[in-house]
Amino acid sequence: MWKRNLTALALLGANAFSRTSEEAADQSAFKAVCGSCHSTTLVNGLRTESEWLEEVQQMVKIGARGTDQQFERVMRVLRRTLMKVNINTAPAAEIAPVLGVTEAVAQTLVKRRNENGKFKTIDDLRKIPGPNVSELEKRKDRIAF
Repeated sequence: MWKRNLTALALLGANAFSRTSEEAADQSAFKAVCGSCHSTTLVNGLRTESEWLEEVQQMVKIGARGTDQQFERVMRVLRRTLMKVNINTAPAAEIAPVLGVTEAVAQTLVKRRNENGKFKTIDDLRKIPGPNVSELEKRKDRIAF
């Protein structure tokens, strides 16, 4: 039993390390691509995924350079930090990074929305198992109903 628990803990730790190193690589690409033209502090304001995609495409048109992988990393940083989402219309893949939850938790939210109707307030989201209540509170400005 204890071996199984140690294995589970090791996997969780490796997963957290992997996620942290991925986030660091994303941030590095964000700084390299966006910071080569302007201060990264100029990248601000909450926008939808389509609005950020349009902004990134515009930056490419005026000279932003990077690989496809770097631009995907830029978008991941934007999804985690500056993207807003309509919780009642967005797919799970858009909800997950904005709320800071796994894709499985986001799928649970979408399933609940489809079965019971639209969420009306942040309190409706707090009733669903999965999302961290304090994270929801921190990110409430990024959630539209």
